[in-house]
Amino acid sequence: MKTKTLLRISLILVLASLPLTGFAQEEVEAPAVAPGDPGPWIYTFWGVPYTVPGYWAAEGDVKSSVEVGFYGTDVDGSPDMAAEYYDTSSGMIGDATVSTHQDWGSLYFMGAFQSADTNAGELDFDIKRMVRSHNSYESFIQRLGHDPMSNLEATSTNGKVVEHTDFDPDQQYDLTYSVLSSRTEFQLPSIRALTLGVEFNEQKREGHRQAFTTSHCDTCHIKSQSHALNEKTEDGTLDAKVAWKSGFVKGSFTSRKLTYGTNSVQATFDDNLHPELQLPVFDNRMQYDSDVGAIPADMWPNSNKDKTRLDLVLNNVGGFTVTANGVWSTTQNDYTGLQSKYKGYIVSAAKGWKNGWRLRWRGNVYTIDNENVFVPVIERPSIAGPHAGQTYSDVYGQTFDFVRMSALNRDVFESKVDLSYRFGRKLGTLRFTWDYDTIDRENYEVLPGEFTTTTNLLGVSWRTRPAKGWQLEANLKYAMVDNAFSLIDGACSTLVSGAYPNPWNPETPQYFDFHEARIADTTASASNWGRADLRLGYSTGKTTVFGKYIYYDGDNNDGNLTDWSRSSNTALVTVWSAPTENFNWFATYTFMDSDLNIPVCIPVFDG
Repeated sequence: MKTKTLLRISLILVLASLPLTGFAQEEVEAPAVAPGDPGPWIYTFWGVPYTVPGYWAAEGDVKSSVEVGFYGTDVDGSPDMAAEYYDTSSGMIGDATVSTHQDWGSLYFMGAFQSADTNAGELDFDIKRMVRSHNSYESFIQRLGHDPMSNLEATSTNGKVVEHTDFDPDQQYDLTYSVLSSRTEFQLPSIRALTLGVEFNEQKREGHRQAFTTSHCDTCHIKSQSHALNEKTEDGTLDAKVAWKSGFVKGSFTSRKLTYGTNSVQATFDDNLHPELQLPVFDNRMQYDSDVGAIPADMWPNSNKDKTRLDLVLNNVGGFTVTANGVWSTTQNDYTGLQSKYKGYIVSAAKGWKNGWRLRWRGNVYTIDNENVFVPVIERPSIAGPHAGQTYSDVYGQTFDFVRMSALNRDVFESKVDLSYRFGRKLGTLRFTWDYDTIDRENYEVLPGEFTTTTNLLGVSWRTRPAKGWQLEANLKYAMVDNAFSLIDGACSTLVSGAYPNPWNPETPQYFDFHEARIADTTASASNWGRADLRLGYSTGKTTVFGKYIYYDGDNNDGNLTDWSRSSNTALVTVWSAPTENFNWFATYTFMDSDLNIPVCIPVFDG
């Protein structure tokens, strides 16, 4: 909050100094200007020019304009589908601009209004290059649509039911998004190498979203209600930059706060009843139901984030342009108090030679560290049936409390090398690339005993303009991935259950028994893949014909029963033309043939 207050005070002081700076100039009597004569202030109102004399007329150049109009719409059907981001209200619209360039500096203002939900503004000013400020505001509407849930109605012959309840059937779900951005820089003539910056950004989303909750057992009962969205994200940044002839160094600190005016809604879940017996025999399998009353649901936690960044640019290190930066950030969930920490470093170097060769390299190292959290499962005793008075753990001897260890915790190294040679305008440029990266996960195994994924991606491309209007591009890529991302024992349970008199029979297998018997490692990532694409285009200025062909083939057989593969052939042709300045058209034809092969184990379940 202190950073936000400092930013706003700084902006107010800068704005307040504008009229003082103007009056500090030597007063010069403005010449008389008769209405209709050319002058510095030109207002365009319904197309009629009108001249307004003013004090600044003698000081420098001033321009201004005002436009007023009418905006009308006619919407049939659902605007959520046809006008998700468009304002469908009708009424007067307008915009105004003012700009001036004086001895003391310059000023630009723009304001545009279409409706209460759609408007924009901009204010830029410069005071003798010592103070430079850019400020902007924009808002627009987004329609989210109202799901009637009409598909959630079903029943079976033995009483199993899917149903829905909409507590706000007439609610229009939409939101207004707005963003305010302000950046002001200070640079004193006595210390030209130093630039200080103050920045403030505010994003808001205000409106309503549709919140869903689901009750189980007696029925699959989906309920929806309106959840007021009053989301605000505030960023405050202070930075300093020192520049010299061959580079600069810049440091910044940013504090971010994300808050919700309404963090949750209240929901009451149904009783956990057996769908046929209508008895609470499943209470020990559910953490709560109606017995706890109304509880918070659809929760959005407040959070805050602090980020420190350091940038270095050196324009000539042995002929190379070198850039480096480091980022350190901490994000905290205000509801749980849990923190996520990130630290990353990037270095890049580039150099070109007169003989046509060019070399570029970029290296990136970062670490993500999320805190562990202990999750105590609520264990309720059953109040009816064979397990009355017993919790699920009592019956099956299992402890279901667990420690959640984040799958995002990792150490990553990425390297990208790009070597190119330019033959000439007609023969074009030949480029070779090598991308190498490793992801070392702290908690997540991608294959039994393997936590690290290593990727080598080799590529070659050629771009040329063989003749006037023609463009040709060809690309080849091949990747080799060690330990591609997969889910160990993700499918294909080997446990076959027989027929048992009821679910409470001690010999009846439970869900955890089936899960523990799964043996197939599933994936949707290739361990080897190749891609080739060819692009050909021709342009006459007003018309462009563009064609592209893409071939892809990848597979993965690293895991147990993985046997995954995908291949595709894609071709498209596009014709675009702009016969006049205000009219253009295009037509596209796309062909795609794709094959996906993956073993599937279909569980048959009854009960």
